[in-house]
Amino acid sequence: MSHRSYQTLAASGAAVLGLFGTTCALDGLWWEAGMFGFVAVFLIEASIREARAHRIAEARERTARGNAQEQPLLVPCCPFWTSSAGLVHAPDCHTWSTR
Repeated sequence: MSHRSYQTLAASGAAVLGLFGTTCALDGLWWEAGMFGFVAVFLIEASIREARAHRIAEARERTARGNAQEQPLLVPCCPFWTSSAGLVHAPDCHTWSTR
């Protein structure tokens, strides 16, 4: 179940329980109205937590993608660098480049 469907389902359930609670309260069934309201509050809180968790996960993913893109890609700049697999570099090479 995706985060959006879980959030929608919890919010819809809270709305339905709130409607049932209001109907019970109008009929004088206070115990039932209280129980419906109590469960509705937990469903609202679950919906809010799911939305917050999704926003935090998206922010972490954006940050991770941003950090990964900051490091430049190194390209071979001279035959010495290519032959050593990039482990060492020629001290007199003036063509060091990044893309």
